[in-house]
Amino acid sequence: MTVADGIFRFATDHAIQYSARFLEMPLPADSQLAGLVFDFSFFPDELPAGPEDARVAATLFLLIRRFFETHWERILLYICESNDEKHFVRQRLFTRWRLANDRAGLFQQLPILITAGEPAIVGGLLFWQSHPLQREIIDFLRAEIKLYTDVKGG
Repeated sequence: MTVADGIFRFATDHAIQYSARFLEMPLPADSQLAGLVFDFSFFPDELPAGPEDARVAATLFLLIRRFFETHWERILLYICESNDEKHFVRQRLFTRWRLANDRAGLFQQLPILITAGEPAIVGGLLFWQSHPLQREIIDFLRAEIKLYTDVKGG
């Protein structure tokens, strides 16, 4: 695994290169969550050709655990890519990976589903189960869903 400019890169057993990154989301300075919400994304550098490699999930959740271990108060926001209309499949896969790699139940995952407009927006928030700002995180998620629903529906 290599890290350059905040992007983690790793290869599967089938020589498929993946990149993963954590980018801070700008929020109003007066928000209790300012500086805590990060957009998480990962993607193959080119279209995968070959069977699913279980180590992709293990590697991603190793990165996620390390991200939270160094900054336990952070929150990950992820949106599933919808260009190929496989965003619902990606959401189920990410949830399956989380369950397989978080057997201790350290993380809480809140789903995002915005169906106003096309395509639907699918994703979620991921944070420590014991996060002291859970109420604020849920309020943030509701506000974001409302904002995007109003924009897409309107």
